[in-house]
Formats: sequence, C-alpha cells, structure tokens
Amino acid sequence: MKAHEKKSIIRPGRCCGYFLVLLVLMAGVVPAGQNPLDIYQTAEKEIAERQKMQQHEEQWTERKQSLKRRYQELESQIQTMETRKDRLSDKLDLRRQKVNGMEQTIVESDRVKKELQSTLEGIAARLDRFVENDLPFLIDERSQRIKALKTCLIDPDVPLAEKTRRTFEALQVELDYGRRLETSGQTVDIDNREMAVDVLRVGRLSLFCRTADGSTTGRYVPAQQSWQLLGEKYDSAISAAMEVAAQRSPVKMINLPLGRLEVE
Repeated sequence: MKAHEKKSIIRPGRCCGYFLVLLVLMAGVVPAGQNPLDIYQTAEKEIAERQKMQQHEEQWTERKQSLKRRYQELESQIQTMETRKDRLSDKLDLRRQKVNGMEQTIVESDRVKKELQSTLEGIAARLDRFVENDLPFLIDERSQRIKALKTCLIDPDVPLAEKTRRTFEALQVELDYGRRLETSGQTVDIDNREMAVDVLRVGRLSLFCRTADGSTTGRYVPAQQSWQLLGEKYDSAISAAMEVAAQRSPVKMINLPLGRLEVE
C-alpha cells in the first residue's frame, strides 16, 4: 500500500497498531454503508499527520540541543547567579549588593555591545578600502558583498551575533580569494586597445591575461592601475597556468613573472 511504501519514522508494526485502533474507533461513528476505502484513507491521513508531527518534533529536538550547546556558558552563569540569589534571599543588604552587581553587569554588557558594534563597523570600512585598493577582480560581486554588510551593520533589528557572523563571513571570503587560482573572461584595455581576454588570477599576487588565440598576453600593474603587454617568452607559462586553473592539466611548478619586469 502507499502508506507502507513511504519512508517513515513510525515502525511498520506501530503503524498497523494505529491503523487498527483508528478503524475500531471509527467503526462506531461511521454510518452504515460507508465505503471501507474512505475509512482506510482517513486512517492513512491520520498516520501520515502523526508521522509528520513526529518528524517536526525530532527536528525541533535537534535544533534545541544545538541552541543549548551554544548558550551553555551563559546558562551556567545564570544558574550560578540564581543559586547565589537564593542563598542571599534572607539578607536584604546582601540582596541589594547583588542587584547592584547585576545592574553593573548590564551596564558593562551594553558597553561591550557598543564597542563590538563600533569594531564591526570599523572592520567593514577597512575591508571596503582593502577591496578598493586590491587587484581588480570580481569587482561587482565583492562590492555588493561589502555594501550588504554595511547595510546589515546599521540595521538596529539585526542581532549583534548575526552582524558578527556576517562580518567574519566577508573576511573569510576575502581570505579565500588569496588561496585560489582562477580564470574568467573579461574585456580589458591593453595598450589603448579593448581586448576580449581570459584573465588568470594567481591568488591576490597578480593578474594575467591572454587572448583566445594565445597571440597576446599581458599582466596587470597595480602601481599604474593598467594592463601591460608581456613578451612572447611568457606565453607558454601563462597558457600552462590557465590550463591548471581550468583543471584541464595537473598541478605543476610554473614560473610566472610576479615581480618587476625589466624593460626589453
């Protein structure tokens, strides 16, 4: 039957038990002459609903355990404070000292939150400047990410924990860029000519480009913020690196012109 073909958390034996109970209960209230198939389908729906409810309960249990682990330290502190409060309940003067201590904790917590908010905004600003002065790759994607982060940080409805997570996520993405060898198609200006090229990014060390026919190669010069033509002696190395980046060739040692080039 269809109900037994579905994967279910409720064991088959238990499903049959539920089904028989439902049939017995319904037998007394269903008018005579009712189609038994209708009774079965009704019972089947009840079983499916119970299975769905059990799945939701298990999912919530897992989520609850995750939250409990996350706030374990805070809960421990709260329990400690509650224990102290109970022990000092008969001493008014000590109770007042405890209240004052808690108020001071709240004040300190607010101060820490303000400092953290300021720190996160400072990180976002420095990250924005870093991207602006970095090699010109994935410009739109990176700019949009920084813009979204800044919008998140000034939104009073976003929890501080989420702001912190988004900030470190943006930092991690930028960090990962420095570990990758990637290629992308772009149009660049080389020697006052617009060229459609394949751009090779070596982490954030350097950018190289090559025309589709391989007749022209170039390198981005950060100091000049422009592309510079390279000689033929670098063509094979750049082509080999692009093959590796595109995973069409195994990883190997390749000599690329990463430093200052001598004028020939």
